Amino acid sequence: MGLLDGKVAVITGTATGIGAATAQLFAREGARVALGDIQDAEAQAVADGIATDGGDVLYRHTDVRSNGDVQALVSAAVERWGGLDVLFNNAGIFWRNAYVADISDEEYDTVLDVNLRGTFLGMRHAIPRMIERGGGSIISASSPAALQGYKLGGVYCASKAGIIGLTRAAAVEYADKNIRVNALLPGATATPQAFAHPSLQAPTREEQLALFAKAQPIPRPGMPADIAKSALWLASDLSDWITGQAIIADGGFMADPGI
Repeated sequence: MGLLDGKVAVITGTATGIGAATAQLFAREGARVALGDIQDAEAQAVADGIATDGGDVLYRHTDVRSNGDVQALVSAAVERWGGLDVLFNNAGIFWRNAYVADISDEEYDTVLDVNLRGTFLGMRHAIPRMIERGGGSIISASSPAALQGYKLGGVYCASKAGIIGLTRAAAVEYADKNIRVNALLPGATATPQAFAHPSLQAPTREEQLALFAKAQPIPRPGMPADIAKSALWLASDLSDWITGQAIIADGGFMADPGI
C-alpha cells in the first residue's frame, strides 16, 4: 500500500530537481501523475522513466505563466483519471542579481509571473476540480527567502512571500470544501538551477555539494529527495489536519542561519 494509492496528482516544474524527484516518489507511492514543464525533452524523459517503472503518468508542455497551458494540464489529468486530488505548484525561477532600485522590468515581470502568477493559475484550475472530488491537497513551493531579506534578491523574496499569502487565503476560503493548502519552503537544495547560480558555483560538483553541506546545521547537502518526502507528507492523508501553513524543510538553516 502506498501513501497516495488512488490519488491523482498534477506537478509542475518536473524536468529536473525537486519536481522530478517528487514526481518519481509520488508515482512509487501509488499516485497517477500528470507532469508539466517547458523543458520538454528532460521532462518527457522523467515521465518515460516513471512509465518504465510501472507508473501511470502523462506529460504536457506547460508554461505556468499561461492560463491556457495550466488549464490544459489539469484538464488532461481529470480527463484521463476522472479527478484531481493533489497539486504541487513546484515550477519556479531563481533570479538574484540586482538591488531593489536596479531591478529591471524584465526581471520583475518574469519572476512574479513564473513564481506567483504560476501558483495562482494552478490554484485557479485545480480548486474547482478538487471541489468536484470532495477535497484535495495543494502544495506550493515557496522559500525561506519569503521570511528573510536576501541581498540582490528583492523580487524573488517578494514572489515567494506572495505565495505564502495566497496559500493562507486559499486555505481559509476552501477549508470547508476539504481542500488543504500549504506552502513548502525548501532550503539550500542541490538542484541544477541552484548550481547554475553564480554565487553557488565552484570548480567541481564535489565542492558545490560541500558549499551546500555548510549551509545549515545538518552537515550534508539538501537533496531533491528530501523535499520530495516533505511534499509527499503534505499530499498524503498523514497531514490531514495541516492547512494554511508555511512548512520549512531546510536542514535547520532558519534555526541558525549564521552557523
